[in-house]
Amino acid sequence: MRPVGLPGPRHFLRPRPRILSRPPPPSTIARAQTPTSLYQNLIRLLAVPQTGSLPILLDYHELHKGGLRSTQSYNLLISLAIRNVAYGSAQLLFDSMSADQIPHDSETQKLQTRFLLRINSWEAVWDRVKAAHNPIPLDLWLEFLKDMKRPGTSATSSAQETRFRMLMLHLPTFSSDIRDSAHPALVIVRSMLLMDKHDAAMTLATRYLRSLPHHIDEKWVGHCMLIINALIAHEARKRGLRDFYPARRKLNEMLAIHPNLYPSPKTLMVLLSTVRQTQKCGTIAWHTLIKFKTRWGPNVEDENVRHRVAEYALIEGRLDIYRRLRAAEEASLPPDPTVNQGEFLMRRTYREYFPQDGRHRERWKRLEAKAMTVSLRLQKKKKYVNTTTN
Repeated sequence: MRPVGLPGPRHFLRPRPRILSRPPPPSTIARAQTPTSLYQNLIRLLAVPQTGSLPILLDYHELHKGGLRSTQSYNLLISLAIRNVAYGSAQLLFDSMSADQIPHDSETQKLQTRFLLRINSWEAVWDRVKAAHNPIPLDLWLEFLKDMKRPGTSATSSAQETRFRMLMLHLPTFSSDIRDSAHPALVIVRSMLLMDKHDAAMTLATRYLRSLPHHIDEKWVGHCMLIINALIAHEARKRGLRDFYPARRKLNEMLAIHPNLYPSPKTLMVLLSTVRQTQKCGTIAWHTLIKFKTRWGPNVEDENVRHRVAEYALIEGRLDIYRRLRAAEEASLPPDPTVNQGEFLMRRTYREYFPQDGRHRERWKRLEAKAMTVSLRLQKKKKYVNTTTN
């Protein structure tokens, strides 16, 4: 045994080699030669923690003159300055942009409106923008709406109500003939719901869905269903049958507006979240799933929906519903790949080795353990009832 205090073997004293997960970033970066390379270099500096601070980006941008600065580079720095609450730097960037005679685009106008909302009163900025634009563009209108729900906004409830009423009176017109119109509609609806303006959000969503073209593709349908899902989720914030049936009624009314609209599995998940606290949660969820599949087809059911209904069935004690869903889940899993005798030397694909269904299998394993517990409890209950009756 080695005495205490004596040094051990020499290899124990060697320092461990330092292993770097990735090579360190370069300490310097070359000057840009074109406006595009300047913008790309700013993006590169922003992506590295050591050089991604606002002062470093401002100094690097200040080194380039002679037509290398562009609207894109100024917009990037102004957005970063507003995000870091560096309003003095943002004002200097606006002044420098004017001195360099760099033209403003729609993104610059949006950033300028956001900057003015942070340093001035909401009403003063509204009067300024309204005097410059008639009607107010959608991007600028959204900046006013987002500022109302920004954390730290000091305004009384009456002032918030007045501002919201003013925004509704000057609601911008966005064309519903293009697919991109669904995103601003979704942003407005979600903002209204966050401010607890459910009726206004429902009116706007209904008006947008009624103005859609007669035929829309599947991607457009998915965007429209995000709007409907947001409304249904707000309708079903509370749990219980008294919220389940109004939410289902509202969903059917909105789906009937356009012939191409159909619910997604996410829609069914949102609707089923209201029945968890009910006594017959498994039975109600199962009947709802059957009705949706009968009316809208099998695409409304996926692994998450089956797992949710199976979980509710176990809560209620309906093992028959659980076994049906368990069998449907096993049937939906891809079979194990088989290799022929002549192909045993060929390498399998990455997806065959890793089918990415381990998380789903683990979720169902936990449900299977819970099902065994429910089965034992039901057997004990049945045995107790038989003994008491006899």
